Amino acid sequence: MCFFFLKFRAPPEFYILPLTDLLRIIGVPWAESRLIGPSEGVDGASKAAYRLVVTWTKRVGSGTKSHDVVAKLVYGLLRSKIIHPIGTHPDERVALWSSVRRLSAGDLARFVYPSLREFRRASDGEKVDYSETEGENGTVIVGLKRQALREDAIYILDGDLDEVLVYYGIETAGYGFPCPPPRGSELERAIHEIRHREGQTFMPRVSYVRGGIDDPAPLEEYLVEDLETEYSNSLGFQGFVAMAGVEGLQS
Repeated sequence: MCFFFLKFRAPPEFYILPLTDLLRIIGVPWAESRLIGPSEGVDGASKAAYRLVVTWTKRVGSGTKSHDVVAKLVYGLLRSKIIHPIGTHPDERVALWSSVRRLSAGDLARFVYPSLREFRRASDGEKVDYSETEGENGTVIVGLKRQALREDAIYILDGDLDEVLVYYGIETAGYGFPCPPPRGSELERAIHEIRHREGQTFMPRVSYVRGGIDDPAPLEEYLVEDLETEYSNSLGFQGFVAMAGVEGLQS
């Protein structure tokens, strides 16, 4: 198994990924699908992804940081348009794979498990701004689940190749901070930085979801830990981890 360091904005626990295995899971089944049919190719990729987490659990144990990172990346892959069997045309999958295979390690990680960056209210007299939340090791990357979101904060979802999504929590409406954010604000600068990231072929569009006002569906599509796969026992990401853990101990 070959490991690559992920050089993207994240805390240290998001540093290691069996990238060659992940690329094999995405790519090899699609090469096979040209002969055995798209649905079988997707099924084969899903099984390979799940087996990777079972093997990883057996190797490092559950509850460790490296286990959590790999499990989240694979679960995000299972919910991605590349593998998830519902809602994506086979031609779209192949086109998406052609784009994904050119991504760097960090961009691939963001694609399968987008970074959710949190900004909280910071006022200077009458001026209201939102500053990015930072922990001991730099920028905090929030888990992709509804329970992790604060309604008094604003979030940037960075991972989709075509879109940057910004979510305004319900309580932010009472603070007088405009949507879209004003030019020169920390939030606007962060969005600009993502859209002009070096190496991008196209500049992603920006979409906004205001809590309590707009349809939350675009946001919920990104919250992969709350979504289901065939390996989650209807319990989302936690069910997936539990299922892989049990099988890892038994194998």
